[in-house]
Amino acid sequence: MNRQEIYNEINTKLLTLLKQGTLPWRKSWKTGIPTNLKSKRPYQGINYISLSMLNYASPYYVTYKQCEEMGGRIKPGQKGNIIIFWKIVEVPTNDESEDVRSVPYIRYTYAFNITQTTLYRDEIIKPARDHSDIISGITKDVMIRHNTMKCFYSPGEDVIYIPNVNMFDSEKEYYSALFHEAIHATGNKNRLNRFSTIDKVKEELVAEIGSSYLCSIVGIAPSTIDNQAAYIASWIKRAATDKTLFTSAAILAQHAVQYILNNKYYSKQ
Repeated sequence: MNRQEIYNEINTKLLTLLKQGTLPWRKSWKTGIPTNLKSKRPYQGINYISLSMLNYASPYYVTYKQCEEMGGRIKPGQKGNIIIFWKIVEVPTNDESEDVRSVPYIRYTYAFNITQTTLYRDEIIKPARDHSDIISGITKDVMIRHNTMKCFYSPGEDVIYIPNVNMFDSEKEYYSALFHEAIHATGNKNRLNRFSTIDKVKEELVAEIGSSYLCSIVGIAPSTIDNQAAYIASWIKRAATDKTLFTSAAILAQHAVQYILNNKYYSKQ
């Protein structure tokens, strides 16, 4: 399977769920963020999205080899779930010099949820982090103005505006909204400088994926975003011609989460 085929497969699955009105990356808050059982590292980027689409009772995954190394086996008839890895390789330039250039190389493997293996045991999934860790990452260099009437991020002022927590249906809704705006704030020119290369449709997708990841880390359900139906329609329309939409947005969301968490939770897959 080449890179384009991988993109197309993930794109097709995501579009199917979006057309049903489902935001597939939001499933992970129920069981925990998709994580490799052996390394204990959470999956990032498009792997986070693709694994979050699945309906398993556990967030933990292993490769066939890892399962064997841990003394387990894959149950008969189980199908693996594709996992993408990016690797930078050096290749010779086209001239006669000894110069080389670095290019990204994509490879893939298959991972099995531990419920597909003999390793599975009933477990209690605990949040990986608490709210204070996330808030400290947000407030390190952006101002949050509370007790406002609307919830939004102002790029010009570099300020997050958010109503009082009592204005939300629950405390979880408050944090979900704050995380969403915090992902937007990472796009400021003084941080990841994303706004100059991205339009509103894709930026909203980045914020949606990034905030969903943060919500999964602390174990809360993401709130419904404003104009959700309209955004879903715009993502479906864009993805019809841009097969890398979800993959590239997931990478940008990963960078935003990494920035907020200050590398405390982030690790490459």
